[in-house]
Amino acid sequence: MIKNIFTVLILLGFSSFSFAQDGQWSLERCIKYAQQNNLSIQQSSLSVQQSELTLKGNKREYYPNLSGSVSYGFNSGRSIDPTTNDFVQNSIHTNGVSLNTGAIIYSGGRIPNTIKQSEYNLQASKLDVDNFKNNISLQVARAYLQVLLAEEQLGNSRVNIKQLEDQLAQTNKLIKAGTLPANNSLDIEAQIATSEQTLVGNQNNVDIAYLNIKQLLQLEPNAPFVIEKPTIELPAGDQLNAVALEGVYNVALQNQPNIAAGELRTKSAEKGVEIAKSALLPTLSVGGGLSTNYSSIGRDITNPNISLTDETTFYNGFVDGQASQIGLTTQRADVTFPNANYFQQFGGNLSVFVGLTLNVPIYNRGLTKISIEQSQLGVLNQQFNNRILKQNLKTDIQRAIADAKAAYKQLQASEKSVNAQEAAFQNTERRFKAGSANSFEYNTARNNVESAKTLYIIAKYDYIFKLKIIDFYQGKSIQLK
Repeated sequence: MIKNIFTVLILLGFSSFSFAQDGQWSLERCIKYAQQNNLSIQQSSLSVQQSELTLKGNKREYYPNLSGSVSYGFNSGRSIDPTTNDFVQNSIHTNGVSLNTGAIIYSGGRIPNTIKQSEYNLQASKLDVDNFKNNISLQVARAYLQVLLAEEQLGNSRVNIKQLEDQLAQTNKLIKAGTLPANNSLDIEAQIATSEQTLVGNQNNVDIAYLNIKQLLQLEPNAPFVIEKPTIELPAGDQLNAVALEGVYNVALQNQPNIAAGELRTKSAEKGVEIAKSALLPTLSVGGGLSTNYSSIGRDITNPNISLTDETTFYNGFVDGQASQIGLTTQRADVTFPNANYFQQFGGNLSVFVGLTLNVPIYNRGLTKISIEQSQLGVLNQQFNNRILKQNLKTDIQRAIADAKAAYKQLQASEKSVNAQEAAFQNTERRFKAGSANSFEYNTARNNVESAKTLYIIAKYDYIFKLKIIDFYQGKSIQLK
């Protein structure tokens, strides 16, 4: 039955099928294109980049920092000369330069746990992208099958019109021969008009189905786009009966990215508890600095200027018993220091500092304890989320299996209906040609066949899509082969 329908479609639409063979889109190509170009997937990829940057930043907390500063000041009146630390009563221009560095030696486990947490979050973000890709794959598969369904219904309408036109031609021959009354052709012409109306509706459905898949792929509405029409082999019903809930569920637990992402977020939350506990432990850091300064009244004490001056002091005294003045000559040394230039002061005032800092937490109003309890609640919350995800997954799989089995039963019933209606139509057609059935009975029987075929086509593609959902949970690639 399926092969006959596709054969008719190929014969009727050969020219359109041969158009741009290289440009035909298979389901696999559509899915790949959507995964590469869908805006939601691209947006979720930004979360991956954010997580990568967060991880990179957390790793660099081990690196030492380095900062520099330059200062300038002007003091007037009583102030301290920064080069001598003496009080002066001058106007002073000062300039200072410093470099400082520091690094954390021990953080109570905060840094390694933060890095590990960032790695879990990065892996979870990547799995979120995979989950988006899976969802878009199912949407594309549904839209693709909708196009196939619409085109098959369109092809069925064309076959119906062709049969009516052949019937009208045969009836007109019989009317000319006087075998049938002239009004017999009117019913057929009315049926052709109705079928043409149905054909227009089915063509609109094809156009809408193509528009939907183009929008899903984010293609321009006028972009050339022809989907590939594969020959679909429907599996037997006993294969579907072999599908068990627990088997599919256990496989899905291993391949569904949202489940794996949930487990990683649980590990991330557990690391959050360790990070909160690290606030109870001491931290050890090392630091160092290099600084120097300049003062406009700075002196070069390494090159003093010494000036010697003779000074004579006279004293009254007695010489050989006679009063007289006695002169005592001494030398006085005056020492002055020349102004030190800018670079001399920077070299002479250089200061280096290296030290260790141990920070021991003693009491912070119980905030650390609250932070730990909040982190523990975060773990419990994520565990509940994981349980909900798994429960929903099991429910979805159970529903998917039930839907597939129901769709298969509907397909079987539709196929039986087509066979029965075709047999009834053939009988009516023989009676019509023998003159024992009128055109109303003939057209009613034919319409029943077309309605049954339409329902069969709908049931077939519904069943195919339900099978693809089960394949999706089993980790199989979505394809129509």
